[in-house]
Amino acid sequence: MYTDLAVNFRNIELTTFNPYSGKFAGYNISKGKLSTAMKYRVENRKLDAQHHIVVDNLEFGDKTDSKDAAPIPIKLGVALLKDRRGIIELDLPVSGTLDDPQFRLMPIIWNGIVNLLAKIIALPFKALGAMFGGGEELAFVDFQPGSAALGEPQAKKLGTLAKGLVERPELRLNVPLTLAAAADSDAAAKQALQALVPPVDAAKPLDDGAKRKRIEALEAAYRARIKIPPEYPASIKGAEGPALDAKIDWLQAALLEHLKPAPAALEALGQQRAAAVRAALLANKELKPERVFIVSKPGEPASAAGLVRMEMKLE
Repeated sequence: MYTDLAVNFRNIELTTFNPYSGKFAGYNISKGKLSTAMKYRVENRKLDAQHHIVVDNLEFGDKTDSKDAAPIPIKLGVALLKDRRGIIELDLPVSGTLDDPQFRLMPIIWNGIVNLLAKIIALPFKALGAMFGGGEELAFVDFQPGSAALGEPQAKKLGTLAKGLVERPELRLNVPLTLAAAADSDAAAKQALQALVPPVDAAKPLDDGAKRKRIEALEAAYRARIKIPPEYPASIKGAEGPALDAKIDWLQAALLEHLKPAPAALEALGQQRAAAVRAALLANKELKPERVFIVSKPGEPASAAGLVRMEMKLE
C-alpha cells in the first residue's frame, strides 16, 4: 500500500538486457554499461517512479528482426543522445497502477526509451538545437536567389550546428545541392544584365534624354550578345513618349531571356552553395571532414519567402 524506495546501480553490463533490447529496439547490444539512480513511490498501489539513466559507450550488435521493434531508426536516436565521451544521460518518469495486469516495469521503461528516441528522431535538428541552441532552424540555410554567398546569420547558424556535431560524434550530415530553377535563373540573368548595362536608380525617374541613352546602351548590349539589331514590335517603333518606356521594357525582357544561365551553370551554383556550407561547418577544426557529405542529387528547396532554402539531413 505504501513504499518509498531509492535504489542506485552502477556498471551493469548492458548485454544482460538483450532480451528487451532485441525485442523493443530491434538490435542486440554488443557493448555498454548502465548506471541508474531510481526512486519509487507507491501509494494505494499507484506507482510514481523516477529513473536517472546513464549509459556508457552503448554499441549495438546484430539486428534481430523483431516484430515488436519500433519502426524507427534507433541508431540515429542513439547518435543524437550520445555525447563525445560516449555517454547518454536520460531522465525517465514512469507511472501506473499495480492493479493493471499488463503493468510490467521493465517493458514500460524500454518503451519509454523508445518513445523518447522516436520524438527526437522525428525532429533531429530540434533535438540538437535544444542542447546547443538554434532549434529546428539548424536544418536550413537560406540563400539569395542566384547567389552562393552565406550571410552572417547563416554563417553563425552553421557555427552552432558544427559545435553540435562535434558534441555528437556519431552523427553525419548530408548537404544537398539546392536550386530553385526559376528564381535562380531569373536572378542570374538580372545580374548578367546589370554587368552589361548598369541599373538605374528607381527612385529617380528618367527624363526623355536619359531614356534615349539607356535605350542606346541596351541596344548595344543586344547587338553584342544576340549578334543582330533589335527588331521592335510595330506598336513600339515610335521614338517618343510612352514608346521610350516600352522600348526599354522590351529590350530588357529580350536580354534577360537570352542571359538566363544554361543548366550546367545552375548546377554549378548548387555545387557552390553546398561547398560554401561545408566550408563554413569545417571552419570548426574539431569537426572531421569525413562526417559532412555533399549529396549530388539536387534537393528541392524548402519554403522560404523570397529566398532559396537548403534543407540538410542528419544520419
